[in-house]
Amino acid sequence: METRLTRKDLAFIGGCVLMAAVSLAVGVHYFYRAFPEASIDFRVTRDEAKEQAVDFIAARGFDLADYRHSAIFRYDNDTKTFLERELGLEGATQVIGDPVQLWRWSNRWVRELEKEEFQATVTTSGELVSFSHLIEEEAPGASLEEAEARRLAESFLTAELGRDLAALEFVEVQTQERPNRIDHTFSWKLRDFAVGEAYYRFYVRLQGDQIGGFGEYLKIPEAWERDYAELRSHNETTGLVAATLLLLTILAMLVSFFVGVRARDIRWKTAAIFGAIATALTLLAELNNLPLTAFDYDTTDTYGSFLTRQLLNSLFAAAVQGILIFFLTAAAEPLYRRYYANQIQIGGQFTPAGLRTKRFLLGTILGLAMTPAFLAYQVLFYITAEQFGAWGPAYIPYSEMVNTYIPWIMVLLIGFMPAVSEEFISRAFSIPFLHKYLKFRWVAVVIAGLIWGFAHANYPQQPFYIRGIEVGIAGIVVGYIFLRFGILAPLVWHYTIDALYTSLILFRSSNSYFVVSAALSAGLMLLPLAVALVLYLRQRRFADPTPLLNKSAAPPIPEAAADEPTAQQPAAPAPTFAYTPLSKRRLGWAVAVVVVSLGFFALEYEKPLDFVDVRLTRGEAEAKAVEHLEATGADASAYEVVTYYQNQPNAMGIRYILERDSVAVVNRLYQEDLLASLWVTRFFRYGEKEEYRVAVHPEDGSLYSINHLLAEEAEGADLEEAQAQAIAVQHLRAYGFAVEQLELKESSSEKLPNRRDHRFVFEAVEGDVRNVDELRYRVRVNIAGDEPVSIYRFLKVPEDWQREREESTTLKTALSGLLIVLIAAVVIHGLWLLVRRVRNEGIVWSPLIKIAAIGAAFFLLDFLNGLSVVDRAYDTRLTLSIFTITQILGFILGSLAIGLAILAALGLATSLYPDWPARLRAARRVPEFRDAVVGVALVLVASEAWQHLRGYIESRFIASDPSLGFGLPSGLDQYLPFWSSLSYGVMGAIFVPIVAGLVLYYSRVVIKKRLYTVVAGLGVGLIMSGGNAVHFDEFLFELLTFVTSIGFVVAAIVLILRNNLLAYVLLGFVSVLSAVRSLGALSAPAYQLQAGILLLLVLVVVFCLWWRLGAEREAS
Repeated sequence: METRLTRKDLAFIGGCVLMAAVSLAVGVHYFYRAFPEASIDFRVTRDEAKEQAVDFIAARGFDLADYRHSAIFRYDNDTKTFLERELGLEGATQVIGDPVQLWRWSNRWVRELEKEEFQATVTTSGELVSFSHLIEEEAPGASLEEAEARRLAESFLTAELGRDLAALEFVEVQTQERPNRIDHTFSWKLRDFAVGEAYYRFYVRLQGDQIGGFGEYLKIPEAWERDYAELRSHNETTGLVAATLLLLTILAMLVSFFVGVRARDIRWKTAAIFGAIATALTLLAELNNLPLTAFDYDTTDTYGSFLTRQLLNSLFAAAVQGILIFFLTAAAEPLYRRYYANQIQIGGQFTPAGLRTKRFLLGTILGLAMTPAFLAYQVLFYITAEQFGAWGPAYIPYSEMVNTYIPWIMVLLIGFMPAVSEEFISRAFSIPFLHKYLKFRWVAVVIAGLIWGFAHANYPQQPFYIRGIEVGIAGIVVGYIFLRFGILAPLVWHYTIDALYTSLILFRSSNSYFVVSAALSAGLMLLPLAVALVLYLRQRRFADPTPLLNKSAAPPIPEAAADEPTAQQPAAPAPTFAYTPLSKRRLGWAVAVVVVSLGFFALEYEKPLDFVDVRLTRGEAEAKAVEHLEATGADASAYEVVTYYQNQPNAMGIRYILERDSVAVVNRLYQEDLLASLWVTRFFRYGEKEEYRVAVHPEDGSLYSINHLLAEEAEGADLEEAQAQAIAVQHLRAYGFAVEQLELKESSSEKLPNRRDHRFVFEAVEGDVRNVDELRYRVRVNIAGDEPVSIYRFLKVPEDWQREREESTTLKTALSGLLIVLIAAVVIHGLWLLVRRVRNEGIVWSPLIKIAAIGAAFFLLDFLNGLSVVDRAYDTRLTLSIFTITQILGFILGSLAIGLAILAALGLATSLYPDWPARLRAARRVPEFRDAVVGVALVLVASEAWQHLRGYIESRFIASDPSLGFGLPSGLDQYLPFWSSLSYGVMGAIFVPIVAGLVLYYSRVVIKKRLYTVVAGLGVGLIMSGGNAVHFDEFLFELLTFVTSIGFVVAAIVLILRNNLLAYVLLGFVSVLSAVRSLGALSAPAYQLQAGILLLLVLVVVFCLWWRLGAEREAS
């Protein structure tokens, strides 16, 4: 009987209390030995730091009265990690604060839509360590010589910052010539301080003759950064492997969910409650963080736009989290209920009846006792691991959480979300699921625990597997507790331990509100425990748990009954597919219209970058690159090689030119002085930073640039600026530049361990044809030692114009957010339609899975086809094995995503149009085939004519086009360039009819009236146009383009395609013909052959379809 506490129960409770007491004593006593704490001297509060910063800025003559202030606690985590790993915690503590100023209060003052802003940083011990005054690029100021500017910087450094120049060694200078002033930045390093090859640096920036900023930081050696990145990559990759297994688990949960939906075995109310809690907590937490996000406010936005974006982001995050928890609960609960019949239902745990059961009392006590036990386990584990060389970063005894409106909201969220999501995935679902297929319960517990454990491996602890082992062992133990006591104890434990760790900073506060709220939030599970105890003491008995047990839950509705729609949720009537062949009259009119539209091709106009051609294949370009590299004396055979095709138009620069000049100016600039596309060959070695990138012209293979990337510690010369500039000028001449038409605008130098590097930026002189209004043509040359290592040509866009283009108002942000909301609403409604269909009538998934598998297979082949350029993305900080694993996992996840997207889309299509598979199989579709082929051909020709007419009109108003497109070649570097286009064609054949069907469903079934449909379409057009446009003429242009494009699509559907499903499939597939045209237009015979192959494949597919239809017709 479970009505009273027995001696065994009392012994159990006593054991839990004893375990908790001992564990708490061990955990508290040794906590800081296992998890050492960084030492921070909080002599200055955030408000005091603000006052000190204000005084400094006011002393320089600036009034901050009209500025909006924000502040945040910051530190450089890379510096912290470097010092702790190199010096150990004790050694790091000795240098942090003197001289390394790590812990800082950062203050920022801004005004909306203005670039000018102030930032000042004060350490927690009260020292002003950085200041920045951002001003417009065009702001006036003095034009000092370098020597005079340096004297001013040194005077400020000594007189106002109190630095001793004798203790500093000059390192580098950077000079930038602005339109109305010259800026200088000078850097020094501390002479008598070094940690390995790391030095402490100071800099002062002058804007004209005014101090524009200063700061100090630890310059970490590049070699250490690369080694640490390689070390961390093992953590990230291990975590990614485990995350992939978790995603496969979620995929299994998705299958289980739909099985439960079909069997009417989903507890919707339970899932909705958990989802609602997740939504509410996430929304409150996101809004609660507003004081922190305000520090990153972008001054190109109005503040109203910023707040609107934050609100939309908060709502989106809350909805995503709520849907996730809803799904996980709905998917895990049926399996838990089915396999653990004698446990209390998930939905019954915290009900009034559940609180009155003995199982709830004992489970809650156990879960709470597990919290200090886990704490003690972690403490002992890491103390032991440290003896074997394990390492972890020091704990930071501060969190910005204390500067939010309601700090304890984050405690509740961090407690709730991991507890529910991880326990439902890794315990409630994974253990019974794995047990079902692996047969051995202990194997299921171990595998589920280790997957869950190693999903935490991306933490910074070293070695990379230590965190996975620690959490994995705990996962196995928790798994066995789950089997014995059910889900309640793991849930209580997981919530409490995460909430406790999150609230530690609040417990340490001197603010009683923080302490009390932290205690209530972290100890939340004590409240239902107290209620359960009071109820038991008052009533002297527990409630009978039998009605709450899983085995007492109502069984699923029998299959026969489930096949019929319920009265409460009638199945939506699906539109019929009665088909009437195209009449000869309509075809005649359509042909006539198309023939007339061919006249549009007589309209001639010039498009931006339409001259781009490719005469070299990847192999030929690579051979040219090898020749150019070996001409410099480098041995190309000593490197790994990958060649890729790169498009590099400067969209902002082109837009600026088109607002002021013609397309011809853009094309001349990109034909003579820049390249829109080029072949790039990368020469590299695995694990080494040094590499070459050789760019050649795609038509003749002439050299465009050679970039030589060197390691920071590589040896080289230490030249004066004049010597290095002479080398840079000579390098420009070698590339054919007329140096007399260029003037130096920026220069900088940096002293590295074994050389000095220089950077020079030259600009076309005033009146040069390469300059357009205030846009400037520039060339940057980098010198490493005495070797020119790179050359880069670019367009310098005026800053004020670019900021104007990037400005965002509240209206624009709201419109963009509204578009996202509409898309999300359609997706959610589609999922609801899918679930309703599965629940009421079911779906035959096997043919849909086959189609999804075909799509995933094309993605696989596309991935394999792109292996020719996979090394383009290789980060030389990683080992080859790590890189290979991440690529494989990315492919697996991508394939799953593609397959699931196709399957979901097909499921939705089946929900809306259940007889679509029969439509594609039926013999009566033979006349549809004729209409589909003829109709699609007419639509394609008309579309090309329409696009040409649209391009002609756009060329007359191109300055008002907010979304420029260039149509440059792509995918030419793959083994088979046509394959990607073929894959897109297959995707088009799947998704075009689905999208068309969805639009048709909404117009006919949801909206119903044509007038409302037109209004809805115009509304979408207004939203899209308003979200993209910067000026009113751009808004009108975008809106008219949208309306005319939609008008063309509607006309094609109503007059030609109609309800011919096969036509939409063909239309989506033959979209590959655009690739046939683009590949065929290239001069390289190899690409023309690719175009021919692609065209032949399209014709073969159409012929096979016709042949099969003919066979079906004969059979019928």
